[in-house]
Amino acid sequence: MRIISGDFKSRRFNYKLPSGIRPTTDMAKESIFNIIENIIDIEGKKVLDLYSGSGSVGIEFLSRGAELVHFNDKNINSIKYIKNILNDLKVDNYKISKQNASSVLKNLELKYDIIYIDPPYNSDEYEKTIKLISELELIDEISLLIIESDEFKFIDCDFNLIKEKKISSSVFRFYSNI
Repeated sequence: MRIISGDFKSRRFNYKLPSGIRPTTDMAKESIFNIIENIIDIEGKKVLDLYSGSGSVGIEFLSRGAELVHFNDKNINSIKYIKNILNDLKVDNYKISKQNASSVLKNLELKYDIIYIDPPYNSDEYEKTIKLISELELIDEISLLIIESDEFKFIDCDFNLIKEKKISSSVFRFYSNI
């Protein structure tokens, strides 16, 4: 894993990825962060990386000046992998949890400016997670919801689609509540 930009630019981590983890590619990260930075200033924002996997997206947010990143994944090996990298970076502006997405969303103590959703592509988590975010009113006019899925996944979302970007076989959708 490599950090693309920011304070930790070009740092590489060679820990063995947990099995079944599909990290967002460097090319995709570079492209989506260009889009994000044209929509919202990352500096000082609170970010929820709901299905963290390798943590590469959340770590990129930290590198680019996010005030806080909350990493969540229900896979203990993903949590250990992320903790190793965060320890190497010597950062403390993060929260990490090992729960299912519904539990995390129902028990949030903070309001997040950016929520990144990237569950396993073949799961039914998309619909449940988006519905819960809507019901709990976690997205407002200044928040950004980013959903990563495979190119064939239909996303039913009541929020306003700002931008959609296809990269390889993945699609990144950017929503707000404006």
